[in-house]
Amino acid sequence: MHGYRMPIACLVLAPAMAAPAISHAQTGERASSLLDEIVVTARKREESIQEIPLTVQVFSSEQLEQRGITNLPELSKFTPGLTYNQGNARFSSDFSIRGMTQSSAPGDNRRDLVTVFIDGVPYIGNPAGVGTEDLARVEVIKGPQSALFGRATFGGAISMITTTPGDEFLGRVSATGGSYGDRRISGSVEGPLLEGLLAGRLVADYSDFDGFYANEFGGRLGQSRQRFYAGSLSFTPADQFSARVRYSVRRDKDGPAASVLIARSDEHNCGPFPGFQPRPLFGLPEGFTLEQARRAFCGALRTPDGPFAINNELPEQSLGILPFDEHKLLLDHDLLSGSADWEIQPGYTLTAIASTQKQRIRQLQDGGLEMTMLEMVLLFDLDTGEPLESWRNPYTGEEIPVRFRPAGPFKVRYRPDNSRVLPTDIGGTPLEASAKSHPPLIVNDDVFVQDESVARVFTPGRERPFQVNDIAVYHGSLRNLADPAVTMGEATVFFGEITDWQRWMNMDERPGTLTSRSVGRKCSRWEDLPEGWRRRLAEVAPDIADDPIGALDEPAPQFER
Repeated sequence: MHGYRMPIACLVLAPAMAAPAISHAQTGERASSLLDEIVVTARKREESIQEIPLTVQVFSSEQLEQRGITNLPELSKFTPGLTYNQGNARFSSDFSIRGMTQSSAPGDNRRDLVTVFIDGVPYIGNPAGVGTEDLARVEVIKGPQSALFGRATFGGAISMITTTPGDEFLGRVSATGGSYGDRRISGSVEGPLLEGLLAGRLVADYSDFDGFYANEFGGRLGQSRQRFYAGSLSFTPADQFSARVRYSVRRDKDGPAASVLIARSDEHNCGPFPGFQPRPLFGLPEGFTLEQARRAFCGALRTPDGPFAINNELPEQSLGILPFDEHKLLLDHDLLSGSADWEIQPGYTLTAIASTQKQRIRQLQDGGLEMTMLEMVLLFDLDTGEPLESWRNPYTGEEIPVRFRPAGPFKVRYRPDNSRVLPTDIGGTPLEASAKSHPPLIVNDDVFVQDESVARVFTPGRERPFQVNDIAVYHGSLRNLADPAVTMGEATVFFGEITDWQRWMNMDERPGTLTSRSVGRKCSRWEDLPEGWRRRLAEVAPDIADDPIGALDEPAPQFER
């Protein structure tokens, strides 16, 4: 590098030596501005960007303002290798660095491949709404960074460094306006509170956007309202020690996002493209071929002809239950962080960072539901088909009467993505549970969906929790599922369960598990249940058999399996 710089420097300086002194000074100032050093902290210490052995792209606050960058999605437009993957809403969007994408569930960043950090603190939740209101610079670090930023950065890290209050009184106000109701006003003020010891900074930002897309049902789509406030304190009692505390609040509201209803259109005019299938065959008109599914649409889209279903009003039974009565997304985020730096000796600094944060997202989406469930297990003899009245303990030889006790009722909530939220207790008995639903497997006209769940029930009197492991495979017809006229499709279920010994078996703490397998079908009405099953239920639980729907409203008894 030095071998190429020297000849160029001589060419520039030679005429300046014969010029007036003012010309020499201007040239010197220009050379100084061109050689300003860019300092980054990508490796947890201040280093020149020319010396750091990482691929880093840095944007200062001035560069962010010059480019009109107000959030991370806009930052991706100026950063090669950083991609913003737009979903139907901010909640369903994510980022990629060199093709490696965030992959964890919302609010759980532990297995992400790309993580956003604010002053060294990992941002919990979806970072699509993170703004640039209070930033000194942004560092986009590409490639694995697990050694310095933790395991959730195998693809890279986006490090956002906020502005530290200084000892000089400064204030700033800016306002921006644009088409489609785009408006923003922001301001900041900072200065010393105790000269040379304590400085503070306050930031506020308001932005609104009326939406770019026209809604076929009236109004506009893509509206947003964002409010951001932040305050920070910088404490420097000595040259070798400094501490900083910062608190930020974000309150955002997004209106309905724009979506294009083209899934059932058969007018795609580009392609087909081998190996490219933009739409699954599930839910498409009968007779739709794989070749048609591999076509794309080129040109201006139009409103589909004929009737189609879309929920643009809330069902009457949902009013008063949901937190709000319109389709929107509310995002609240609070972050409190503190850091301290102590230079033990030149070149060695001890740093401590602590934080707490909370993100809450409330959103109305089509497809979610809540079910009240009452689990009833009746045992029958496989040889005779008769109800099992007693069970012989294989260790003691004791004949033990079979006990029946329903589990529930309890509520299970299904999200629009078919994931489940299980209860935290049954009848006051604490419960730790998790569930997973796999994507549908479609083979010709057969659709299979597999559900798995694991639960630990902390029943009274047991030394360790009661363990339950369930797996269920549901099978249905694609033709029925895709037909809007079919409101209750037929389905069969293959069910398997592994549990600890139930208490009534008197197995004490002997090793082993209880395994059960069953095959059944979905019944839409109480009368469709097998007659023997209904007769047995009337014997062991007549109150449930007499009024099964009313039993769903009764308080759940304590879980004692």
